[in-house]
Amino acid sequence: QTDLESFFSFFDLNKLDFSSGKVYAGRNKVQIFSVCVDYGPSGVIILVYKDIIYRILQVALGYANAAGSVPLRIDIQNQLGSDIVANAVAALSSHNGPIVIADIGSATTFTVITRDGVLDGVIIAPGVRMSLDALASYTSALPDISIETPKRIIAKNTSESMNVGVLYGHAFMIDGFIERIREELREESVCAILTGGLSSVVLPYCKTDFVHDDELILRG
Repeated sequence: QTDLESFFSFFDLNKLDFSSGKVYAGRNKVQIFSVCVDYGPSGVIILVYKDIIYRILQVALGYANAAGSVPLRIDIQNQLGSDIVANAVAALSSHNGPIVIADIGSATTFTVITRDGVLDGVIIAPGVRMSLDALASYTSALPDISIETPKRIIAKNTSESMNVGVLYGHAFMIDGFIERIREELREESVCAILTGGLSSVVLPYCKTDFVHDDELILRG
């Protein structure tokens, strides 16, 4: 019962997001069940599959099992994202600590695992796409651009300048955090894992010797 109460609190199931024919729960956007949408005279009718309770319990028990397998040394455990836990579980199944997992997605996160396998903390920074969007949104002269591989670091046009700033800047940040984390842990070296949807975009600009694993979260 305690695990289930923690689950409902963590995913905030009172706030459901209906989109693309699926239902996502809470700030962590975990899909808890599918829906069938039918348009009737009175508007949109949403028909939920009958196994909703079963699916909720499946996710609840899966989260509880994953979270229980990694010791946590953080202040508020129910604020920890399920993706962070999944990455940590997968990393510990194939690597020894100390480990730093750099996950390059919508946000860029750094998960720190100590030598004795404890999840010691997390760093959250703006992601690559988010950084480009912020440049376009908060300045009057900069355009909304796509992510493109820079040919050089000294850029010659606006689009290239933005990509250099964000991609190289991201790589410098990643390398810097890995080194600062290593120093704070007082370790000679750490196992650095790079993962996430945009990891392959940033990897060529990093100097850290990463284990590149795009499927880390799937194994967790």
